[in-house]
This record gives sequence, structure tokens and C-alpha cells, in this order.
Amino acid sequence: MDKFLFWILYSLIYIISLLPLCILYLITDICWIFMVCFPFLRYRKKIVRKNLAASFPEKDKHWLRMTEIKFYHNLTNNIAEIVKMFSISKRMMRKRMQFTNTEESVIKQFQAGRSVMVYIGHLGNWEWISSFPLWINRDHKCHVYHTLKNKVFDRLMYKLRGRFGSENIEMRHTLRTIIERRNEGKVFTIGTISDQVPIWSDIRHWITFLNQNTPVLSGNERFARKFGMAVVYMDCTKVRRGHYRIECKLLSEDASNCPEYQLTDTYFKLLEENIKRKPELWLWSHNRWKRTWEQYQLRMDAKREKQEQLKAKIVEQ
Repeated sequence: MDKFLFWILYSLIYIISLLPLCILYLITDICWIFMVCFPFLRYRKKIVRKNLAASFPEKDKHWLRMTEIKFYHNLTNNIAEIVKMFSISKRMMRKRMQFTNTEESVIKQFQAGRSVMVYIGHLGNWEWISSFPLWINRDHKCHVYHTLKNKVFDRLMYKLRGRFGSENIEMRHTLRTIIERRNEGKVFTIGTISDQVPIWSDIRHWITFLNQNTPVLSGNERFARKFGMAVVYMDCTKVRRGHYRIECKLLSEDASNCPEYQLTDTYFKLLEENIKRKPELWLWSHNRWKRTWEQYQLRMDAKREKQEQLKAKIVEQ
């Protein structure tokens, strides 16, 4: 049944994607106008407003509301662009999503025998970044992703993200994939969207990000340091609607030489600067700060108490 639903949905979206992008934008613009006129239609409105207010406490209410409206416009634009991904040609994708500094940051690292860890954020149209393989002449380009709960949509996005040559790997298989590629003697890029909220068991590092105490993912840095990978940050600029420029910034040629958490801290510093240039381009509807330092401390205290009780039982025995 899931397979049948997948092909029905895929065929339907593919047919819609054949429409010119300007028509797709017109459809999503109508949806955006309804969101402006009827705020209750705005996706995760409370989370968006909470995140913006906490991230920019110095801004007045008018600025926050205008940024909110611009964010929803960008979000609806992204929907049109993601739909277009189902049929867009490689030539057109290269024209609309351009990558700069790939020679220095990626190709030279390959030539030196180093694989590259690529840090990405939920900025601009992050799905279009899966077209990066069109800009580098390598067989192994990996993209780490989270599986979706809905199997049909998960398969749909899996197929879409692999259209331009990326190999999709689940986050839990990242380490295994790196080891397999190294054992095969191959260099590769592995792209990770690293501004997501980590699960409790993965929290090892906290930073101040957008004016808030923030738990961050640090596993990708550990992999890069362990295997001596080069590390690159993709800085996103929206040139105009439907056109993006990605600057590949080399953070380190050999992550094993970097102190612990330096690359993670640098990534979030650059991401914050990137967001502040055009705040509406970031995914404010993501509940990024749902895990707080206070909750973390309570969990750690409970964990320590449980360990002490276990030690006491062992001593008694």
C-alpha cells in the first residue's frame, strides 16, 4: 500500500512540477496572502514569534512582525521550489543554485586525499543544496538525513534528494558510512544540516546562539576530528527569488588539529552571522529551543543520583 501511495503522490507532484516556476510561485503567493490576512493559518505561528522575539530582543514589535511575514513568504517560496525539484533540469539547477570557492575548499582537499565534512543550515532553500554534486567531479557525495515518520513522504524526499547524485544516509549510519568509504580508499563529501535540536542523550555541548543558551549537535565534529577530514561551511545568500549563491568556506584542512568544539562553535558563529544578514531566510518554525539548560541540569542530577544509588547497592552486596 505504501508503495502504491508513493507512486501516486510522486506522479501527481511531478506533473505539477512541470508548470513554470513563475506559476508555482503564483500559487504559493496566493497561499501566503491568505496567511498574511488570516494569521491563524500561519504554520507554527506561536513558535515562530517566540523564536524571533527571543533571538532579537532589541527589535521592536513592528520589525518582528514584518520579519515574520517575510519568513512565511520565503517558506511558501521554498515549497514552490521543492516541487520544481521533481523535474528541474541539471542545467537550470546549476543556473539557480550556484556554488563558489569549490576549488579551494573541496577539490584541493580531494587532491590532497582528504574527505570533506560540510556544515549546512536551514537557511534559504536547503533542499536545493543537494545539487552540490553537479559542481564537483566525484562519485561519492553523501547527505545525512533524518528519516520521516511518514514512510510515504520519507521515500518521496529520499528520492528527491538523490536526484543530482547525492547518496542519502541516515544519521545513525554516518560513522559506518565514513569507515566503509575510508576502507575502500575513497575520498568523499558528507553534508550535514547541523542546526537541529539534539536529543537529550546526544547533548554534550552548549553555546550562546542567537541570544539564547543552546544545546548543539557535536557528533559531526567528532567524526571530522577522528578521521582528519577537512571541514567546510556553506554560507547562503539569496540573490533574488529562485536564485541562490553558496560560498564554500573552508574552516579547517585537517580537523584533527582543532581543539574540541572549536569547529562546532565556529559553525554556529558563521551561521548566526548568515542569519542576521537576512533573518527571514532561516527556519523559524523549527522548535529549536525546546530543550533548556534547566531541564538538562535536572536530568543530569537525576542521572547522577541514579548512579550513586546503583553504586551503593553494589557496595552493600
